[in-house]
Amino acid sequence: MPAPPPPIRTARERLKDQLFNYVAKNPGTTANKLDGLSGKARQFKATKEEIRAAMKMLQDDGRVVLKPVTKEGRATLRLPHQVKQVYACR
Repeated sequence: MPAPPPPIRTARERLKDQLFNYVAKNPGTTANKLDGLSGKARQFKATKEEIRAAMKMLQDDGRVVLKPVTKEGRATLRLPHQVKQVYACR
């Protein structure tokens, strides 16, 4: 008997997975950095609002947290001094 087909994933679920993988591979990811990657022709093929909503869902699911960044953390991650929080995976 053939294996059942994989469940169909929605565009929102695929976006959440893409964002989670991006945050995991890019420490020091900020909301502003993700805003810069928004746009239907850009990396995630999603609007800024869709990306922010997906990140909120990832936070609600407990997969991603928004952490305060210290002065030393900003220096290590080469972030500007205006950055106060970064996304991190749990």
